[in-house]
Amino acid sequence: MIDLADNGRVILTSLEYDTTEAKQFIHWQRCVGDLDKSSDYGNDTTNNGLNGDEITAIGNGTQKVSAAEDSAVMFAEVFYKHKGLFGTLFIDDITMKREAAFIIRDDRNLDPGITGTGGTSACSNS
Repeated sequence: MIDLADNGRVILTSLEYDTTEAKQFIHWQRCVGDLDKSSDYGNDTTNNGLNGDEITAIGNGTQKVSAAEDSAVMFAEVFYKHKGLFGTLFIDDITMKREAAFIIRDDRNLDPGITGTGGTSACSNS
């Protein structure tokens, strides 16, 4: 059984473009899962592209994405800690990671306070 809630973490990031600052930034993030992992690309507070390091695009290798003006990219990171069937007898536990990105649908309101607010899945423990 995978048991992603106990052995994994899913981080959904809204990457957007700030026209005032002309920068990519992380508007909000939501997380689920108990694995102690944080995003490899920043957070929605102290390292969001407007604060902390500048973000030009997120993703690994040549598969980087950035948001167009008046749009957003939803970027998902999935971490999973695989535990061997016989413990660490043959292989050590490994943490796997996969990423995916998609552009949001047209006609979305990206004004502050509209998207990504309210929920109970903030990334506070990462």
